[in-house]
Amino acid sequence: MQEEAKTIVDGVAVSGGIATLAGWLPDLTALLTIVWLSLRIWESDTVRRMVGHGQKQGSESQSQ
Repeated sequence: MQEEAKTIVDGVAVSGGIATLAGWLPDLTALLTIVWLSLRIWESDTVRRMVGHGQKQGSESQSQ
């Protein structure tokens, strides 16, 4: 998915989360919002570096 499309879906997800908190949307929407935002956070460069998934393949061979 292109970055522009991800940004749009992020906006929709945040709006869905706020609407769910306000009681306007059903529980399924809340679940989908939580799943989407969790995946986006997990894919972020910061989290990938924290858990070690952001390492380049060349750096693994140099550390051994």
